[in-house]
This record gives sequence, structure tokens and C-alpha cells, in this order.
Amino acid sequence: MDQIEIKKTIAIVTIKLMALQLFFALTYLTTSLISDSIDQYNNGTFMNAIAYDSLTFIIIALVHLAITVYIILEWVAEKYIILPDRIRHQHGILFRKTESWEIRNIETGYITEGLVARLFNYGTLTFHSPTLDSNIILNDVPSPSLVFNSVEKNLALLGKSPIKYLKR
Repeated sequence: MDQIEIKKTIAIVTIKLMALQLFFALTYLTTSLISDSIDQYNNGTFMNAIAYDSLTFIIIALVHLAITVYIILEWVAEKYIILPDRIRHQHGILFRKTESWEIRNIETGYITEGLVARLFNYGTLTFHSPTLDSNIILNDVPSPSLVFNSVEKNLALLGKSPIKYLKR
């Protein structure tokens, strides 16, 4: 079986970007209201208020842009790779980190999906390896049941017994 590369679901990126947009819109609204009330209190000139609002808008817009780029780069740089004998997790923007686990050590597994995850068809896969005494967690994977099945098929090709699926 060939390797399968899995990106985290785009739904998470979309939700993060929408929340970020809402946060910065509220931040700008709040700073505008505060500057207006301070300006009225100090009897400031109209040009001072415009300069302050413009500077505030530029700073907020630049911070917003920087965080947006970070969220997108984080998504681009992260992937899970299902190989015939192992699972790899690569992540990191500036410094690439790779974690790797052997499939043959997996005995049990389950899929966790919340309401939003079910609507957008993604979930978290958790595989337990008693040999390693740890869990292998694949977060925000699109079509988690298909990924679960491909790990099971790889395990069968290695001559191992199927994964015990735990209901959650």
C-alpha cells in the first residue's frame, strides 16, 4: 500500500480565521469608542482623532495580517502520513518536527467527533499502543473513519490482528 498524506481539515482553519476576524473587528470597535470618548473629554481636534484612529487601524490590521499568515502557514506545514508500517506526524513552520509510530504496536483505537466535527466530517483518531504505553493522537483529520480503515488495512498487511474499536 502506498503512503497517504492527510492534512488537517480546512474547517478548523476557517473557524480560526472567522474567530480572528470577529476578535479584531470587536477590538477596533472598542478602541474607536474609547478614542471617541477620550477625544470628547479632552476637546481634541478632529485631525488628532483621525490620526489616532488611522494609526490604531493600521496597527490592528498588521497584527491581524500576521496572525492570519501564521494560522495558514501552520495548517500548510502540518500533515499526517500513513505509511504501510508506520504513522508520521510532521509539523512546524520554522523548525520541522517529525514524530513516528509503528503501526504494528497499535491494539485499540477510537474516533472522537463533536457536533461541529460531524457536520464538517472530521474528527480525532486515537490509537493506543500498550507496547509504547502511549496514545497516538491524530487531531482534526478529515473523514476519520476512512483513515481508521486504512490503518487497519496496513495492520492486516503486516499480519497483525485488527484494531479493537472502542465506542466513545
